[in-house]
Amino acid sequence: MSRSGALVPASEAPAEALRMLEELARALRAEGVESAEAAVGPLAESVRRSALPGALWVGPKDEAVGIAVWEATGDVGRRTALYLSPAYRSDAAVISFLDALEAMPGALPLVELSDQLPGVTAAQRRAIFGARGFVAVPRLDLGWPVDRAPPEPLRPEGGQLRPLLPTDSTSLSRLLVAAYADNPTDVALFRRWKDPTLEARSSIEFLLSGDLGPWNAPASFGVEREGELGAATLVNELNGALISQVMSDPRYRRRGWATALLARTIGELRRQGTPSIRLVVTRENARAYRLYRRLGFEPVPGAEGVSWIHPVRLGLSAA
Repeated sequence: MSRSGALVPASEAPAEALRMLEELARALRAEGVESAEAAVGPLAESVRRSALPGALWVGPKDEAVGIAVWEATGDVGRRTALYLSPAYRSDAAVISFLDALEAMPGALPLVELSDQLPGVTAAQRRAIFGARGFVAVPRLDLGWPVDRAPPEPLRPEGGQLRPLLPTDSTSLSRLLVAAYADNPTDVALFRRWKDPTLEARSSIEFLLSGDLGPWNAPASFGVEREGELGAATLVNELNGALISQVMSDPRYRRRGWATALLARTIGELRRQGTPSIRLVVTRENARAYRLYRRLGFEPVPGAEGVSWIHPVRLGLSAA
């Protein structure tokens, strides 16, 4: 492929890229990751279509010893997942791989590193990622217990609860900007575009288009006041029902709107016969975490994860 230590676009060496992805799938299975095939399969298909955004790291025998895959959209930076062959998991090798990725000419900066790096210990990740300015943001899945009845339906104070429609996309984008204005960590965690309005439109389009998973419109609701959406829930189908957004305009908080929306959403999902209902919350978002736990959501065993983000590159003044 090239000289040792160089990076090669994955599309230029498809056979090596597929071999590395097969290695990755085996390593994930060995670590007990049940969704290894689901995670790696789409990447392999992208290699076959010469459409995988990523690079291979070349070893001394002109073979791939590492692979990095990142998202191709946005102008903020690269959100990157890494994998290294067993002989290249030392601190020095991981650092050299990251150095090469950071030095790629013309590439956007690295703004997020996946915590899932088979064979590299948590202590290694903390030391190496932390030294480069990355900060760990813990997140966890919360699920609605299968044997728990839906919450009692509530009437939102001062607002009208109604189903969401595809034509609500502009209103939902505006609401998304307002809802996260005082939550910079969650904004940084998911940010793809520097322009907040473009970022919100892109996020809502991603959810409504089904790119995350089919949008469950009948289970998605909003609370309207004087023709304006002040709060909303969105649901996508991804390994069951995922409540992908719970957002409230700060002007309309403390009125029970989010509680009323979640009660309606859970009730509709139960009516549809959906056994698995979950959402994801960051540990930084203490207000949302308290709401979900108070309502009746419980942590999903083994579903806690970490995202390593670079706060400064993502527009935060401090970790």
